[in-house]
Amino acid sequence: MPKSQNGTLEAPRLRWLVDDLNKKLTQKDNALREVLKKIKINMKKVDCFKVAGGRGKHYDMTIHFKDGTQKTIEHKGITGVNKEGDEERPWNLTPQFVNAGYNFSDLSLMYCKLWWRCLSIIKQLFPGPILPEVPTYEEWIKDAKQGSAKTEWGKALKKIKNVTDDDEKTNENLINEVVNQSLIQFWTKIRDKPDILKKAEKTIQDMMCKCLIEKDFWLNAFYEKSTDIEPKKLQWCVTPKLSNLKCEVCIQENRNPVLKLTYNLSSNPTKKFNGKALLRWGNGKGIANIRWNLN
Repeated sequence: MPKSQNGTLEAPRLRWLVDDLNKKLTQKDNALREVLKKIKINMKKVDCFKVAGGRGKHYDMTIHFKDGTQKTIEHKGITGVNKEGDEERPWNLTPQFVNAGYNFSDLSLMYCKLWWRCLSIIKQLFPGPILPEVPTYEEWIKDAKQGSAKTEWGKALKKIKNVTDDDEKTNENLINEVVNQSLIQFWTKIRDKPDILKKAEKTIQDMMCKCLIEKDFWLNAFYEKSTDIEPKKLQWCVTPKLSNLKCEVCIQENRNPVLKLTYNLSSNPTKKFNGKALLRWGNGKGIANIRWNLN
């Protein structure tokens, strides 16, 4: 499903869930009572459910209690009613649960500087007036931020890459190849620098823990079709806490290099869970929006 469509569906899905939960709360629905009991909530103490308002929140809904306190809920819409979520690691069916920007860590800033040096290679591939002169790093870094290309360089490169003439589709291949090689070069160097990896482990763990701590409960909602508003089943759990994260650089042929993650979760402290941190371009390879997907 396109990201724009997913965003359009999120609001009505949340409204449906909140309305349904509040109706069942008023009816003293026994199934809801049992679900809340499972996550250690006494239904008699609940006042209502609400959609979380405002930008920048890392949760989607709230439970309000009669004593004036509240708890947060993360909602994830999943297409496929036959899928089973993992209550120990409830984000197992999602591509990521943290999206972090270009300045999230020293690692990504190091990559930004490496990629800026690659702009001269791009310029050689497309000589003449087709591209403007290579911008300064201070100017180019605007393209690394969230959103689309902001510099004249980025806008021109996007036009070159997006040509639809069959004879010129190699433009995209050429740019993508420079990006792919830059990522391999970057991660190859990082793999041999344990001090940088150690620092990255702390940065990634801090970000993941910060995100998780803002979500008291996790709600996976399973939808039969990607366009459905009403879920077919729900899976509730207490959001686990994360600890003991370790990173390992993984470079595989024909794939973007990733940081393989291992960590413990409070849902099963003796088990090692596997995840990954992917450094990627969010708005076209080599064009704009350098970011991280963490899970």
